[in-house]
Amino acid sequence: MKAHVEPKSKECPFCGASTYEVVSVTGMKCVRCTNKKNCGAIVSFNNKDCDERGVSPAVYFNRRAGKE
Repeated sequence: MKAHVEPKSKECPFCGASTYEVVSVTGMKCVRCTNKKNCGAIVSFNNKDCDERGVSPAVYFNRRAGKE
C-alpha cells in the first residue's frame, strides 16, 4: 500500500516565501504564505476538483502562467 503524500507547494508568487497547505475553519483547503507579517497571502480554488473531488489546492497553486 502506498502512503498518501500531499504535493509540496511552490514559493509564494507575491513575496517568494515558502508556503504550506492548511484547512480553514470552514473546511476549505488553502495554500498559505509563511510570511504572515509582510505578505499573508492565502489562496483557495473554487473548482470541482478541489471542492468535490478532494484534489489538493497545491496542484493548482503550483501552476504558473508562461512568460509571453
